[in-house]
Amino acid sequence: MSADIRDFKTEREHTQYENALRTIEALACDGIEQHSLADKNELLNEIRDTVEEAL
Repeated sequence: MSADIRDFKTEREHTQYENALRTIEALACDGIEQHSLADKNELLNEIRDTVEEAL
């Protein structure tokens, strides 16, 4: 695997983690109680999917 491909994969994983952290931070800042159950489930599913992709 070339260095460019490794760098791209590392950057992609880093971006996925950042996106998951932003989602978690948004939930915390907005107050989880302000979100509907459907919104909470959708956001948690996005976090789960991001983590699974990164593994």
